Amino acid sequence: MDRLNPLIQIVKFECKQGFSLKGSQKAKCHQNASFWFIDGTPKCEEEDNSLSEAVVAGVSVGSLAAIAAVVVVVIIVLRKRRSKKPDSKYYKNDALSLDDIDHQYAEVNANRTKKNKGASKQEEASNEQKTTYYNMNSHDVDKAKQARQEVYYEFSPVCRPSETAIPVTEFKNYVEIKKGNQEFFAEQFKGFGNVKSYIAAQGPLINTIDDFWWMVWNEKSDKIVMLTNLSEDDKVKCIQYWPDSDTMDTRNMKLELVVSESFADFTIRTFNLINGKESRTIRQFHFTAWPDKGVPAYASSLVHFHSKVIHTPGTLKGPMVVHCSAGIGRTGTFIALNYLVQQAKESGYVDMFECVETLRRQRLNMVQTLEQYKFLHNATLEALMCTSSDPSASKFPQIYEDLFKVDAETGKRNIDLNFENLNVALSTLPESAYSMAKNSTNRKKNRYIDFEMPEIRDEENNPIYINAVFLPAYKSKRSFIATQMPLKDTVVDFWRLLYEQQVSTIVMLNQLGSDKPKENIGKYWPKDLNAVSEFGPFRITKKGLTEGKDFTIVDLCCHKEGQNEDERKLRLFQCHFWPDSSTVPTSVLAFLKLINDVELHHDRNNSGPLVVHCMNGAEKSGLFCVMQVVLERMKIEQDVAIHHVIQQMRSIRPSIIPNVEQFKFCHDVVLEFLKQFDDYSNFQHHMSEAYLIHQRFTTIVNESTPTDIFLQ
Repeated sequence: MDRLNPLIQIVKFECKQGFSLKGSQKAKCHQNASFWFIDGTPKCEEEDNSLSEAVVAGVSVGSLAAIAAVVVVVIIVLRKRRSKKPDSKYYKNDALSLDDIDHQYAEVNANRTKKNKGASKQEEASNEQKTTYYNMNSHDVDKAKQARQEVYYEFSPVCRPSETAIPVTEFKNYVEIKKGNQEFFAEQFKGFGNVKSYIAAQGPLINTIDDFWWMVWNEKSDKIVMLTNLSEDDKVKCIQYWPDSDTMDTRNMKLELVVSESFADFTIRTFNLINGKESRTIRQFHFTAWPDKGVPAYASSLVHFHSKVIHTPGTLKGPMVVHCSAGIGRTGTFIALNYLVQQAKESGYVDMFECVETLRRQRLNMVQTLEQYKFLHNATLEALMCTSSDPSASKFPQIYEDLFKVDAETGKRNIDLNFENLNVALSTLPESAYSMAKNSTNRKKNRYIDFEMPEIRDEENNPIYINAVFLPAYKSKRSFIATQMPLKDTVVDFWRLLYEQQVSTIVMLNQLGSDKPKENIGKYWPKDLNAVSEFGPFRITKKGLTEGKDFTIVDLCCHKEGQNEDERKLRLFQCHFWPDSSTVPTSVLAFLKLINDVELHHDRNNSGPLVVHCMNGAEKSGLFCVMQVVLERMKIEQDVAIHHVIQQMRSIRPSIIPNVEQFKFCHDVVLEFLKQFDDYSNFQHHMSEAYLIHQRFTTIVNESTPTDIFLQ
């Protein structure tokens, strides 16, 4: 009883010689270091030794005779089995009986080291949990409805941390080290310390839609998490089981689409599910950026999605329905992420291995691939970081003050520690991402050959190299194009990019008169008003000029030779408050005003992505894009998601926010923005009003006159 027992360990009780055990022989390790006895509390009672020697002798002789008979029977059976071919197919299934679990734990523990296992070794050990057999011929299964074999399973709370559990305080270091090294077939199981937290399911088929919605109603579920697209690689992964508009009938119920809201990597749909006179509100959270058997391009997208799912209030008490296509890989990874975040909050430990092992013991291939298992580490780390680092806007002023206090243990400021934590999950793009940029023809198109050199292809996906990347906003995956200031030899490529992407707004954060006189800068517009410059097939006319202290606005028209269409209008915002030699802008207020005016113009035109450029296309451009998204999200969510937005954009361009000075400036901008509101406690009300004002200004402000209105 003194040894530590890991998650759902089955403990066997025995009595010493001369005593017999009454009640349960086994117990399951439960919460608070207690045990749950399977068949009553065990009790040792003294044996009755009054049998006579004659009786004992008789029993012994009888026993020997019985043993001999059994041996003969076994030999006969074995001979018959050898001569008989099996008449049924057996499939491996990891649903274990209680009698199997002791053996399974012994087998798994033999393959473990004592702590901090590498991801691949843990994956291999989890794969070994495929040892029991399931006779498909002995079950009456409707194969037309069931695309995958499924079994019931559950999580149980931990008794004490197992040897694979990692304290939350050490988890980021662990990840950093390992980075370098009715008849709807579904399952119900427990979350961390809760009964029936989830229903894991396969994607509905054409003939299981009615069953799916019946299950949702019957189980009183009000959240559906969908982790697959309807089709992937030209293969149907899931049938559409909801209406695009109006209503859809399902069995004896009716489904109405109330609203659909799209974000960069997911969509949230709200339905009314009507059964007779009763109506329930059901929300579907549809994640659209997860390839089958693969992982999302960046963990922060799933972390944001997970946060949306968890923090959206529900009205019913039923389990959350989670499904992908087969209901194993993506479904298992999402459930594991949610479980691990809860485990970390409640116990202070993250036991990745035990979590996945438990899932797999009860269902084959949960968290299906090594890639998904590694991704789960990064997603868990980011989720734990964002939980503590993306505060509500109303609490931000106090948090800002705490950032500059010195940590007693390390002697560093809290903001420095936060930036170090942010860098733990820093993305590294594969060399293949730069292969086209590094060939001899394209290297000269990059200002800095030792810097990141990504690419955007033209509208026909031709291999015409342009040093630029798409960056996501809060509600759109391709809201920004971050690129370098054109070289003299790349101005034509730059205009081709603007034309093909239907760009209407350009933000220039570098200076034309560079601090480095020999810097190669390609000016891409005429000097004089109404003058015309030609760059390849593009004819550019300067139509307007509005000079200001902090930035100048230049209105341009573009026409492409051979195209029978009207000239395209573009507006260039030319920044003056950010010297090339400075890491951050000289004025927070000027930076905020630039963001505001750019956003108003871009929303008014609503045409193509916003192009932002600086000398290298990352450091200044990245800061601008990060803060525009942080403020956009804050107006809607009332949180300050600096960490999350940086992680999301770094997954595409890792050099964004490269130093703590820019990281601090992000916080300075948020604080200055919040100063426009005199009552932090009612921030949500003010933010809603400000967002409505912003939307109203989008349509009424005169296009040709830059507004001085700030959200207040």
